[in-house]
Amino acid sequence: MNSLTGALELCGDTALTGMPAPLAIDSYKRYIFAGRRVADEYGLSSFRIDRGTGGLSLIGVVPLHGNPIHISTDRTGSYLLSACYCQGRVGVHAIKDYGALCNPPIEWHETGIGAHYIQTDPSNCYA
Repeated sequence: MNSLTGALELCGDTALTGMPAPLAIDSYKRYIFAGRRVADEYGLSSFRIDRGTGGLSLIGVVPLHGNPIHISTDRTGSYLLSACYCQGRVGVHAIKDYGALCNPPIEWHETGIGAHYIQTDPSNCYA
């Protein structure tokens, strides 16, 4: 992105099965995470970011028992949080040191239909 004008330049394409939708970058900008939104194939994918070229390398994928509408990392980059609107659930996956997501999620809570957003507060103690 051009920091003066906001104009974007395409650096490349990365193949991803399913319909990628929500994206999140860890706080250190080492990894990008994508939610995959295809019925019966919901999941999360993690990629390593090449800081020089902007290129992405797939690290791994994990299944998700819901259609992720929003994802975000906590403030330390140790956890990926997800909200699944139609299934009415939120989850937390641990992020390994090299950017892979742990499966199963360490938290998976019912919220009622409509879970649309999730993030941690500034203290990183509450979601």
